[in-house]
Amino acid sequence: MRSLPVYPALLALAAVGCGGSAATVSRSDIERQTREGLTKSVGQQAPPAKCPEPLKAEVGASTRCTMDFPERKRLGITVKVTELPKDGDPFRLAIRADEALTDIK
Repeated sequence: MRSLPVYPALLALAAVGCGGSAATVSRSDIERQTREGLTKSVGQQAPPAKCPEPLKAEVGASTRCTMDFPERKRLGITVKVTELPKDGDPFRLAIRADEALTDIK
């Protein structure tokens, strides 16, 4: 059995989207940046992230995403908008993984 990477209380900041007055951060941007952030943090490729919805373009808006591993384990991840674009800068997101993996039923 392969060992699973450990993602305890991981916190990463990611820049997404484009500047301007967008009403949301797209689901695909959230999923891409979540995967990239976790991959960078643990030093190996993370599985694709799955997020249920876009995020409102407001500080504090959050959603729950997941990553499924081949060993039938799932990682829960909270993604929150921490900073809105200024002068063409991208959105800033905080990405926090749960303390433990759970079984996929």
